[in-house]
Amino acid sequence: FPSHDRGDAGDLLWWASNNASSTSAADANSGVIALKDANLKYSVASEIKTADRDNDGLVDHLYFGDLSGQVFRIDLNNKAPAIGAFATRSTRIMNMHNASSAYLSPRFYAAPSFAIFTDPVGGKLFAAISIGSGNLSHPLAEYASGRDYDALYTIYDKDVARSDLYTTSSLYTQDTSVGNSTALLALNEITSANRFQQTATQLTTPVAPYASSAGWYFRLQGGNGKMQQEKIFYAPTVIDYDLYISSYDSSRL
Repeated sequence: FPSHDRGDAGDLLWWASNNASSTSAADANSGVIALKDANLKYSVASEIKTADRDNDGLVDHLYFGDLSGQVFRIDLNNKAPAIGAFATRSTRIMNMHNASSAYLSPRFYAAPSFAIFTDPVGGKLFAAISIGSGNLSHPLAEYASGRDYDALYTIYDKDVARSDLYTTSSLYTQDTSVGNSTALLALNEITSANRFQQTATQLTTPVAPYASSAGWYFRLQGGNGKMQQEKIFYAPTVIDYDLYISSYDSSRL
């Protein structure tokens, strides 16, 4: 995953996967370009969110989540001097995979949203990547507290707007997660109590500031307050600085 096709022939032009032997230039015979990422080994069921960073009509970035709690960005350099160099890198921008109990990992069945914002303090441009999780294969399932990170996640992608993105080897946004021991890679929790930020203190001290966090998450809860039943199966939408998302809560039946 993923691939492009050449006209009506449907020929594979490039692919990215852990199954690739290595990242390579185009093969002399097949013309296929491989991009190896050891983390690309779980199913991707969603559509792919695309972004055009320079408004030239060509896709520069791909965003998607998988069914094991991971979210990725793939960078495509349309100005690369050689055909084999256009797929620059694959970066895991969020890692909520539960390595010991994979079934506890959040599942992403819908594409993320992409919106550009400016940090009001430092003036830095960044992308907010929002994505919701839920087990679409078991929409009526209830989960105990051990599986409590079905949530709406927003990751601050602090790299995608950088002018040196295609040449740098040092990234700011990589493997962000809930409870990350590194504050700059940690997602902070927004709750029903603090999400409107109505007090003077909250207005001057945001829950997830750009400079000292990697974004935020809003944990989904069930109607009975004990078992988690609410799930997100759809892609979010951003309109005029507001984020819209639909969820399904089986406890409301």
